[in-house]
Amino acid sequence: MISAGIDCGAKTTKVVVIKDGNIIGKAKVLSGFDQKKSILEAWELALKNAKVSAGEVNRICGTGSGKNAVKFALPSTRDLASDI
Repeated sequence: MISAGIDCGAKTTKVVVIKDGNIIGKAKVLSGFDQKKSILEAWELALKNAKVSAGEVNRICGTGSGKNAVKFALPSTRDLASDI
C-alpha cells in the first residue's frame, strides 16, 4: 500500500510518500501565499522522487494550517483522503 502525508504550513509545505512502512519519496517547498500552488509543487516533486504516479497512491492525509487546501489542490484524490 502506498500512502502520502501532506503538511501545508504557513512557511513550508512538505509531502512524504510511504510504501509498506518505508519512505520512498519526499519533498519540501516554501508555502508562500498560494497554498494550492505549493501543495501541487511539493506533491509532484514527492511523487517524482518516489517514482510513483498519483494513481498508485492508496491513501492521503492532510495536516497543518493549510490542510483544507489539500482537497482543493488535489480534487481527484478526495476519495482517498482520510483526514482532509
